[in-house]
Order: sequence, then C-alpha cells, then structure tokens
Amino acid sequence: MSRGIGLYADEGQGTPIAVFSVAHDKDRYAQGMKEVGGCGVTQVLWSPCARYLYVAERKSDVVLLYDIRVTGRLLGWLKGRKADTNQRLDVDVVRCAGGHEIWAGGTDGVARVWRNPGEKEGAIEADFGWEAHQCKLES
Repeated sequence: MSRGIGLYADEGQGTPIAVFSVAHDKDRYAQGMKEVGGCGVTQVLWSPCARYLYVAERKSDVVLLYDIRVTGRLLGWLKGRKADTNQRLDVDVVRCAGGHEIWAGGTDGVARVWRNPGEKEGAIEADFGWEAHQCKLES
C-alpha cells in the first residue's frame, strides 16, 4: 500500500500538480510518533482557505495536517480520533467565525472538534468532544 496523494488541476481532471506519499511521515519526526501511521488514505479535505490539506486513513487515530504551500510537509496531526478500524470514518471541515474546525466521530461514540488546527504544529489535541449517542433529538 503506497499511501499516496495526488493533486490534479481542473477539479481532478487535469494534469498532475503534485504527488507525494504520507508513508514516510512517521520517519520525518522524532521517535514516539507511531500514532501517525495508517493503512490507506480514505479521505482528503481542503481547508476553506485552501492552505491546508487534511488526510484521513483507515486504522489511524489521527488526521494528518499538511501545509500545502510546501507540498509534502506534514505540519501536524489531529490526535485522539479513535478510528483504529478498517471501517471508513469520515471527517468534515466546518467553516466558523474566525476560521474553520475539523469534526470527526470515533468508534467510541465521541464526536470531536479541533478548532483552527492550521495555527498549531505537531500533535494537536481536540478542543472538545461529546458523546453523540447520548444526545437526544427533539422534534
């Protein structure tokens, strides 16, 4: 499994702009970063400003954060996603006042939110979370 990312012009229909692998990111940082690896890219998301690229993988408890102005530079990783499963667990980018947030659900039933993660580097803890299965919807 290559764990590669390809960026193409014209909404994916044009020529390649950049191609890079996320497979060696664990080796680019100090020891103790085993949490960064995954088993195959399932989703890529752009920040609203198009400056950051978020990468989600199977069997990974993190979402990788790249500063796309420097292709292939891992800026950080959103830690504690609780997605160490072969199931595809999506993440989403949500615009908000003052920037954007990343929302992700985990196998533990907790929905987590990271606020403006591009302003940080390294391991980034969620700003808050809630047990989604405990929420009651009222009509």
